[in-house]
Amino acid sequence: MFRSMQKTGKGWMFSREKRLIDLAVAGGVSPIAGPVGGLALAISRVVDGKGAIYRGKRIGQGGQEIEFPKIRTMRKLEPGELDTKPSERITKFGSIIRPPGIDEIPQ
Repeated sequence: MFRSMQKTGKGWMFSREKRLIDLAVAGGVSPIAGPVGGLALAISRVVDGKGAIYRGKRIGQGGQEIEFPKIRTMRKLEPGELDTKPSERITKFGSIIRPPGIDEIPQ
């Protein structure tokens, strides 16, 4: 199992074995996560209106910027509004789906 890691020198994070485990876990979780995420997205759309998907940006491997979808859990800032207390912008629905990480299912 660990021979491919020794040959490439990249370690466990980039090994073929880890990729297979990741795919197996994702395949096993998808039948549950898909409907839960879809329901959360639909509720977010009804509660908060258009723009239920938020596109976050992070710096990924190699310093490249990547964009990923999340379910919006905070109200948008009004033009000119300063984000002094982000916790006050969390919606009621957002406070429910954030702790278990349901807002991150679209990722």
